[in-house]
Amino acid sequence: MPTALVADAVQLGVAEYNGATGDQRLNIYSEATVAKKTAIGSGTVSINGAVTSGGGLTRQLAEATSGALSGASGSIAVNVPTGARILGVQLRVDTLITAETGVSWTAVYVNTPTTAICAAQAFTKNTKFNAVHPAYEITTGTVTITITPDAGTFTAGVIRAIVYYEAIDAMSDAA
Repeated sequence: MPTALVADAVQLGVAEYNGATGDQRLNIYSEATVAKKTAIGSGTVSINGAVTSGGGLTRQLAEATSGALSGASGSIAVNVPTGARILGVQLRVDTLITAETGVSWTAVYVNTPTTAICAAQAFTKNTKFNAVHPAYEITTGTVTITITPDAGTFTAGVIRAIVYYEAIDAMSDAA
């Protein structure tokens, strides 16, 4: 991995690379005066206005697992904040799912307008579901995904979720 990228003023702006360990970030500035900026790193894309306002729009992701599935349903608390706009979701079976009589599972969002995510997904380990949402889902509370079997109750299994979303960053107080 390169340790530095020389900042050059180009037609598109100024590029800057933070070569430190840990958070690796590539900043692309639309103006050399840094009046507007876009930063990409650690699963978050930030679009900030004038630096003094402190406001902005971020694209982020939240990842979580269901824990061991048991009973009539399971849940995944993905911690997407209230008022965020959900863009898409990825689900993966991390541990083989078993149920008393069921053969597939369904997922829906809770704390959105309760939108269905997917249905009739296999219990097999590494079953994956990926979707970009065609409609805007604005969250009304911290987002949870509910997983249910098509019949009976779960006896084992784990599902992982990654939810992609946009959120508004609060502006700083006026001076």
